[in-house]
Amino acid sequence: MTTENDAAGAAVRFVAVSKSFGRGEKRHLVLNEASFDVPTGKTTVIAGGSGQGKSVTLKLILGLLRPTKGEILFDGEPWKREHLAKIGSLIEEPALYGNLTAEENLLVHTKLLGVPKDKIYEVLETVDLKDTGSKRASQFSHGMKERLGIAIALLNDPSLLILDEPTNGLDPVGIQELRELIATFPKKGMTVIFSSHILSEVEQVVDEIGIINKGQLMFQGTPNRDEDLEAFFMEVIKGGARR
Repeated sequence: MTTENDAAGAAVRFVAVSKSFGRGEKRHLVLNEASFDVPTGKTTVIAGGSGQGKSVTLKLILGLLRPTKGEILFDGEPWKREHLAKIGSLIEEPALYGNLTAEENLLVHTKLLGVPKDKIYEVLETVDLKDTGSKRASQFSHGMKERLGIAIALLNDPSLLILDEPTNGLDPVGIQELRELIATFPKKGMTVIFSSHILSEVEQVVDEIGIINKGQLMFQGTPNRDEDLEAFFMEVIKGGARR
């Protein structure tokens, strides 16, 4: 694997970013001076075990959390709230109205975002939910709910899509469908960053990988397609040293 990155082509850049919670002796450092780039037009996965800083990293990009130290750049500019207009996200479980159909759920969000209604049918086709008709979201499978959540994230035509553990809880069919969906986004010029702790489920669609362990960025680079990504992940984690 290579650790070389083209910083000039970064959609998002972390510059020595730290994030801690609490104060004094109760202070908990979640991210420790992490510096890395999310390449434009690529798919990047942030990998790590539970509680290692993956979700915090994504929330920092979204402005849901602020860095304790360091700086986050978006398209080469210091992060600001206006950048959210270019970002779509699905963090944790999608917020859906169970008594509404897929189309009705999206209609609510088009009104909130000021997006034309015609966009609904475009994103439903993208996530393969255009034939769900009058079926309510509460009757959807977990995979269908996940795809509807992604459809909501796509309504504003984002240049950056952020997904937090998108394969969590999916069956093998759902994982395959989601992999195929994610693979289509960079082809449309979109940058994708998502978190995962099971790399074997996503290695087919990944261009870049960042491995976080105990708040430290242990590795960032391009996966070697001939190497077992899960085995490499464990080697980096157990090695305890940056690579």
